[in-house]
Amino acid sequence: MDDSIESLDNGNKTTATTTTVNNKVATSSPISDLSDDGSICSFVGKLELSDSVETKIGRDVASIKIPVRALPPYNVPEKILIILDRAEDEVSTYFELNNGNKLKPLDMLKDSLKFFLNTKNSIDKRHKFALLTLNENSASWIHDFTNNVQSIIQEMEEIEECETEDIFDLATVFDLINKNVKVPPSKNDLIIPPPFVVRAIFLYNRSITMPQIEMTDEIRKLLESPYFTFDVAMTHEVPDSSNKCNLIFKELQQLDTKGYAYFFPVSRSASLLYTAMAKLLAHPLQRCTQKDANYKLSCG
Repeated sequence: MDDSIESLDNGNKTTATTTTVNNKVATSSPISDLSDDGSICSFVGKLELSDSVETKIGRDVASIKIPVRALPPYNVPEKILIILDRAEDEVSTYFELNNGNKLKPLDMLKDSLKFFLNTKNSIDKRHKFALLTLNENSASWIHDFTNNVQSIIQEMEEIEECETEDIFDLATVFDLINKNVKVPPSKNDLIIPPPFVVRAIFLYNRSITMPQIEMTDEIRKLLESPYFTFDVAMTHEVPDSSNKCNLIFKELQQLDTKGYAYFFPVSRSASLLYTAMAKLLAHPLQRCTQKDANYKLSCG
């Protein structure tokens, strides 16, 4: 049985669908859209049930696997792959800081990454980091995993902008990940923690170029591994008819096959970018889902 419920999400009306499956109620919300200022209007439309089931939603009659977090919240070391997009759109605006200074999008990403790398390293020295860059329509492996964050930062500082194309093939990224990153094999007994987990932080910097991917068995196996997480932060122009910001973000959301990745669309706001990077500091096995973390604090 399906019922529609209207609610307010950050001041925007959204419609949620409640579905009864095996006497349990699941709620789905519309897929995220970007508002004019680049903020999230609503989060990913994921179903949440206490059991893993197959169900069908609405008129789409789409079969959706409901993910259940089976891993315990162990603080195992992370291997974090930074995927930095060095592309600059033909028409690109700058980030403006509180002091009036302006930075190119790539320079702003570099600054926020320095904050992330140094802070994450100070939290736990066992974490390791690697660096991969996005070119016009290919990817390059720049630095292997290390806990020496200064070596990653030095390599990052030398990265320069490149031009963009109409389409970016994400298969080039996953080919490099599968070639250079060994994810711990999944075990039937997920109570025993793995020696480490792998997380990719995908920093996409394009407002026109559509990311595309052919979902091969190898890529699907990686994305569905309980020990692999693919987080996304997308910096972009203000969404309008001249760009594809909404379409790009929705396409990137499809890479979250388990429902536990974090996705951040960030327009030209330095504070929002730093906020996103701060939220990405959380350990993927210990943080809540992004939808559960959607709250605001106010004084008084």
